Amino acid sequence: MKCPYCGAETKGTICEFCGSQISEEKPAKATCGKCGSSNITFRRENQGEIRGKNAKRIVHRTVGICKNCGNTWYEDEEESVPKKRKTWLWVLGWIFIFPLPLTLILLKKKEMKPALKYGIIAVAWIVYLVIAISARSSDSKAQGTQQAPSSSQISTSEASSTVKETNSQ
Repeated sequence: MKCPYCGAETKGTICEFCGSQISEEKPAKATCGKCGSSNITFRRENQGEIRGKNAKRIVHRTVGICKNCGNTWYEDEEESVPKKRKTWLWVLGWIFIFPLPLTLILLKKKEMKPALKYGIIAVAWIVYLVIAISARSSDSKAQGTQQAPSSSQISTSEASSTVKETNSQ
């Protein structure tokens, strides 16, 4: 059987050369994802070796090459739409609520020990809450010093100014 994608003679339903699935139906001709041309070739690249007890196995990967534009791609990879990242949300999170992105990142880590992971998360939230509480208490102290002077403060300042006037005479 001849592979409709690369033209190699194969046996079975999977091409040994390009790795594509061969069916009895006539498949659509492969095209370049960049320019849309059907003038493409496939090449096998060695990816490495797997050594067993009795033999070694060479691992191959098929690369598609467009003859018109030179674009290359791996045939076995499905095209995926890149995920849109909301970078501005991460920046705002790190600036205003730093434990939140830290918590999200640490919870995704699988190789870190759980005790260490949750310990770091707890410390980050405690530090954040201490900063928030100290900021509130310093704000209330600052507001207390900016208030109008009380009557006892006025009377002592008036008394001291009266004493200065009598001493100068």
